[in-house]
Amino acid sequence: MIKQPQARWGACSRTVLPGSTPYTLACWNNLIAAGLLSGKIITLDATTGICTSKLSVDSVCVRSLAFSSDGMSLVSGSDNGIVRLWDIQTGGVVRIFDGHHTIVWSVSISPDQTTIASGSGEYTIHLHNAQTGECCCVIRHNNIVNTVSFSPTNSQLLISASHDTTVQQWDINGHKIGPAYTGSYAVFSPDGTHFISWIGVITVRNSSSGVVITQLQTPSSRVNCCCFSPNGKFVAGANGNIIYIWDITNSNAHPIKTLVGHTSGVNIFFHPHLIIH
Repeated sequence: MIKQPQARWGACSRTVLPGSTPYTLACWNNLIAAGLLSGKIITLDATTGICTSKLSVDSVCVRSLAFSSDGMSLVSGSDNGIVRLWDIQTGGVVRIFDGHHTIVWSVSISPDQTTIASGSGEYTIHLHNAQTGECCCVIRHNNIVNTVSFSPTNSQLLISASHDTTVQQWDINGHKIGPAYTGSYAVFSPDGTHFISWIGVITVRNSSSGVVITQLQTPSSRVNCCCFSPNGKFVAGANGNIIYIWDITNSNAHPIKTLVGHTSGVNIFFHPHLIIH
């Protein structure tokens, strides 16, 4: 579902049926990219819901997507371990990155667009030079890497979360930064000053100090996915087919809004300037 800024808070303004089950989403301004179970990637206009392009990958599921900071490039990761860098304007593949042999669960590109990170089911994060395709560094976790993400403001810093419920910050040379935290998933705020990690409880921390800013109460012990609003004031999280909204600027740890309408579980969502303002 797409919710426009002009829509009433919580109102669904458009439903898009892509023709195949969407597994992952990425957004940049008014452009949404969806990775499909069929092995295709489609891009959509976030305001109209119109499909603007179709990118062909393989016959395997596209598990992860991430836009570059200027929206001109898109990185994808698939079930066959292949990571691709796409040119959004032409729809062509700029470069293919090899190295993984299992599902690529998460991808990210640094703000300066020089480094691509990918996390896989083989317990590793690979860092590739975006220009040459060379693998610069391999970081090892103790379990499946669920998420890996560069700081939006620091190309030398990334965060990862593993199936062993470990969240860790790293530099691009593979050195740990600060202690490990608890969580199966993690993501930075748009300005990079905070990150959220979750496994049952959603915890918001200061990125530099690791100090807990707030812990958000969920109606259930399971949270499928989370993200920040573009101004960093709100956090959205999904449990099953319900989306909850929290205001992290006040002391109320309970959701301020509940959004319903999906008929099945929400697994991932992003909203750079959609849904929340």
